[in-house]
Amino acid sequence: MSRGATARSRSAERPPRQIFPIAVKYGAVSTVILLSFVMWVGNTSTDLALQSTAEQVNLNGSEQVLLVSSLITPFWADDSLPEEEQLAAQQQLGKKLNAFITTPGPHKVLDVLVLDANGTTLIASARGGDRLRVRLGDQIETDSLVDTGVRVREGTLSDGNRNAPVRSFEVELTAAGSSDKVGSVQLFLSAVAIDRLEKSLQEALWSQLWTVILLGIPLVLIVGFLLTRPIRRLREDMVQVSRGNLDHQSTVSTTDELGALASSFNRMTRFLADAREQELHAQAVARDLSIATRIQNALLPETLPEISGIEIARYYQPAKEVGGDYYDVIDLPGDRAGIVVADVSGKGLAGSLVMTMTRSLVRMAARIQPDAASILGEVNASLSRDMTEGMFVTMAWAELDHDRGR
Repeated sequence: MSRGATARSRSAERPPRQIFPIAVKYGAVSTVILLSFVMWVGNTSTDLALQSTAEQVNLNGSEQVLLVSSLITPFWADDSLPEEEQLAAQQQLGKKLNAFITTPGPHKVLDVLVLDANGTTLIASARGGDRLRVRLGDQIETDSLVDTGVRVREGTLSDGNRNAPVRSFEVELTAAGSSDKVGSVQLFLSAVAIDRLEKSLQEALWSQLWTVILLGIPLVLIVGFLLTRPIRRLREDMVQVSRGNLDHQSTVSTTDELGALASSFNRMTRFLADAREQELHAQAVARDLSIATRIQNALLPETLPEISGIEIARYYQPAKEVGGDYYDVIDLPGDRAGIVVADVSGKGLAGSLVMTMTRSLVRMAARIQPDAASILGEVNASLSRDMTEGMFVTMAWAELDHDRGR
């Protein structure tokens, strides 16, 4: 294996570096979701409250400007009216408008202006000569005021020291019995209530956010820590098993998926322990068989004795690692040689043991017995006493006598 492949293999086995625990990840995700939800609810509530308040201001302003317009008679459009009477009517209108803005109401009326048809000449003002400096913006589109003919615009009121939000409500004045425009009425209503409501709602939203940050985040982290405790215990269990402790069992006993995972983990470790015992047993058996094979090979003759006039060759291939087959060529007294080929019933280690015992008995009997019948009789007597029921040895014995030539 190359160095690169070895490095990759070690890198794959090495556990990844833990940067953020799963409890922190859970807490971070939950916090983001919680903050997003609080901000969405807060902004939605703020928008609805401001929209409702602005709608109330618009309805109140439109009602008041329509009421004022119904009280005004466009005397300036009557050319037949003497100048003295027009001046008196103008003063009387100014008093009416002043009385109107001083009357208490849900929203403070700052001023009421009556302008001519061109909108450039002031006919009357509720505040008289004390004109307000108002800067108006674009017209506000309000569905509820479309049929009333009232135009609404936002602006700011300046008294030289501060600016305050206002809303302008304007409606056209027409001559009696005609649709021709002869003037307009502008009513300025304080919008401070809307501004204050917006500020209070923004403060409430920030208060909710800080409450979530200071209380919600620690609570989420604690909950995440408690929920992920079984995961950390399972991780410790896996570390124990990875170090070779296959007898270790997880103690996680929750009734959810983690409990099922712990149960599967325990079954896996038991299977691994059984497999390791079987492997160790197989290794021990293989080691014993290897030793027996070496012993058997050592017991079989490496070279055969030379017999004049006879050429002997051998070939041996056991059916298993250790067999029960046996062959030998034994020198006998009187220039004789005994050739033996035997087969033990059964194979494997048991057959090898019987074969070893048979070889020893044959060689021992060949040294002390005078003929083949005596040798085989003694070997059979010894084997029959030591072998278990059902086992036997099949043996062929041939004897060569060089002097007799047979």
